[in-house]
Amino acid sequence: MELLDLPPEIIDRILSHHVNKVGTFKTCITHNILAKQPINAFLKIHPNNGRRILRKNLSTYLKYRIKKLNGAHPFLPNFIKHALDRLEKVSGPVDFSTKTKNEGTLCDVLVKESEEIAFELVTTDVKRKKCQRHLWMFDHTQTDDADYAIAAAAAIGDMGAMVSFIKPDPTDIWLYSPAFGYPLAIAAYTGEYLMVKRMLDAFKIIGLMRDPKSFEEMYEQAILFSLQSRHVAVTMLLTENHPLYFAAVEKKAFQSWLKEAIDSGNSELVDAVLKLNHNGGVDCYAQGFNTACKLGHANMVRLFFEPGRLGINQHTKSAAESSGCSEITFPLSIAVCSGHLSVVKEMLRLGANASGPRLKRH
Repeated sequence: MELLDLPPEIIDRILSHHVNKVGTFKTCITHNILAKQPINAFLKIHPNNGRRILRKNLSTYLKYRIKKLNGAHPFLPNFIKHALDRLEKVSGPVDFSTKTKNEGTLCDVLVKESEEIAFELVTTDVKRKKCQRHLWMFDHTQTDDADYAIAAAAAIGDMGAMVSFIKPDPTDIWLYSPAFGYPLAIAAYTGEYLMVKRMLDAFKIIGLMRDPKSFEEMYEQAILFSLQSRHVAVTMLLTENHPLYFAAVEKKAFQSWLKEAIDSGNSELVDAVLKLNHNGGVDCYAQGFNTACKLGHANMVRLFFEPGRLGINQHTKSAAESSGCSEITFPLSIAVCSGHLSVVKEMLRLGANASGPRLKRH
């Protein structure tokens, strides 16, 4: 029996399942566009949708072209393949599905770390003069230059390769890779919990690194990346260890972490960030509270009113200014302005005064 011989309602259910649950047609369309079209198809001037599609799906495009170029410039696909080949020489060959997963992971971290440069190398022949200035980032001809290999090992959680690469100099574990970034940040982004844990343990054994400022930058980036990729266990591990190495978090970093934690909707992540010492002052709590209200996250509102943070009936200038409501004077008003009933109820439950802050009598 052919599919079209079935009753229409059965066909409809089958098609709905493949479209909504399996994503068959989306996968098919994505494959036909990103895996089969030559690069020139994305670079037509009129219309210019091709470049936007390619930029938005650059990592997926690279994943497909590693297997088969189909008219793509070979430089970056070959670079990814070489990086994985180098790991396999140390750790041994892996099966097809693992190799495909590892290829995808390296494409993701490469695009995240150097998106604009990667886009230029994907859309332009590397023989062109304007590409020459970027090629040093991906130079794997120097046998003593292991930064990209160490970073690649961190990204896919290859502990054996990592140990082998840093054996000559253990502090190489902190090397920055221009192609992939800091190993700790990459491992946090890809959710490699055990790799992150081993690297944190290494801090205690072999010390920090040659440049303490770079260490701080790397750690800040690792927490941000783990929050962006929603790897809760990794974020908790990094935030719990943060006080061991730093007295406080800089304001800018704290604000970015708190925003990502709130955007995730996970109150556990918000709590972990709020527990860190920082240099941002009460303004950071006020801005975070305002964001949580706007997003309707009633489950995390109470966290901003724990001791040392905001007062439940206290006027908060910075939150009032950023709330978008001209007559805001206290936290409950900000909650009301958000339009989320659940947030208002939570504020009242916490003890917010419906009449506003009481004025002190002289």
